[in-house]
Amino acid sequence: MVTNILEYLYDKVVRFPDKIGIADDKLSLTFAQWADEAENIGSQLIETTGGVMRCPVLVFVDRKIDTLVGFMGVVESGNFYVPIDCKMPYERVKLISDVCQPIAAITVSDKDYTTLDQIEFKGVRLNYAEAKRAPKNVESLAVVRRNIIDLDPVYSIFTSGSTGVPKGVLISHRGMMDFADFLVERFGITDEDVVANQAPFYFDCSVKDIGICLRSGATLNIIPKKCFAFPKLLIQFLNERKVTCLFWATSAVILVANMGILDERSRYI
Repeated sequence: MVTNILEYLYDKVVRFPDKIGIADDKLSLTFAQWADEAENIGSQLIETTGGVMRCPVLVFVDRKIDTLVGFMGVVESGNFYVPIDCKMPYERVKLISDVCQPIAAITVSDKDYTTLDQIEFKGVRLNYAEAKRAPKNVESLAVVRRNIIDLDPVYSIFTSGSTGVPKGVLISHRGMMDFADFLVERFGITDEDVVANQAPFYFDCSVKDIGICLRSGATLNIIPKKCFAFPKLLIQFLNERKVTCLFWATSAVILVANMGILDERSRYI
């Protein structure tokens, strides 16, 4: 029985090692490269946190493949990731941090470090660019994998707080895997498909894209922000990447559809 989401990733490493797994507007990684860099981050987390498991780790996110590598790096360490928008006000970051008490944070910019200073963060701080090149500890990673069970947490996403104080929703490996299984089977998604991510990675809608990619071996493309400001660029991006699957928020689909550009410009979707 599959017990954790990493098994989906390593199945793709074995089956499609040189296939592009994730891509943004500038960079791409094969499934093998994705797993390799995640292992480096996981090794660094294990070393700097003393090998604790099942604890929250903040991951500062943007519309880049760095985010997805960081997520899997946290899972490699046996802990669960908490996405933090790079542009999120520090007051909200502090609220989230105070609630979940993270043991570490993975940053991608100097601004993220400043935010951690503002909230007086006491946990371990890892710079993404450095952590993904850290030495790999194969033995420590193997110990973690042997001890992960399917009911362990894999991520926690906080609600918007529009009706009060934001609340963290904790999801297990089993929950994420079952959801991915359903989507792949229900919609007949295969490794030949290409998915385009619209939802920010601090929204739960984005989990559909990640899960589908890991479960089926489909390539996941992260749509750049500029495409949402200029819809014609969006259609150009979808066509260039030969996108076959969209799992978007309803409001985003309606907005694009009402502009009529899908009828005029689409070739692959």
